[in-house]
Amino acid sequence: MSASSGILGFQPVVLWTDALLFLLVALALLSALRARTQAPLRAAWRKVGRRPTGMAAATVLLAFLAVGLVDSLHYRPLLPALESAAGAGAQAGSAPAAPVVSTEVLSALDALLAPLRLRTEKTYSAPFAWTLYQRETVETADGGQVRDYPRLAYGAAHLGADAAAARGGDVALR
Repeated sequence: MSASSGILGFQPVVLWTDALLFLLVALALLSALRARTQAPLRAAWRKVGRRPTGMAAATVLLAFLAVGLVDSLHYRPLLPALESAAGAGAQAGSAPAAPVVSTEVLSALDALLAPLRLRTEKTYSAPFAWTLYQRETVETADGGQVRDYPRLAYGAAHLGADAAAARGGDVALR
């Protein structure tokens, strides 16, 4: 582990696929710089830039490139320090334990879209569903048990307790 991982809060990781992607981007930038110096290539790229289809394609390609570059910035996050383990083995005046890095490699896109990664449901089958797709045994208010479709933990949580009644207005609003 590098000394900077304690300062950064993560340990950078470079996968071979990331290195190849960055090499490809560097080669594309070098090609663009070379095209700027040669008149025939500059004229050809100006033609592409003047056409609406060329600019639309460039916009889509740049969006894909941006997402790909963000997804290729990988790291290992630091794990939270365990107080009990450090307190039991540490003596008074001793140096603090070195930070521990997770074995899971995440990307910057994972960090940006963390709610989508962390808030997962067991099952669901429809975009506007508010219950699980499978029946489960659920405890009733009087202590009994019944087989029913339980509420989703995150999906339609904004609808409140009576999701069935509020669903129609929510679907119409969206």
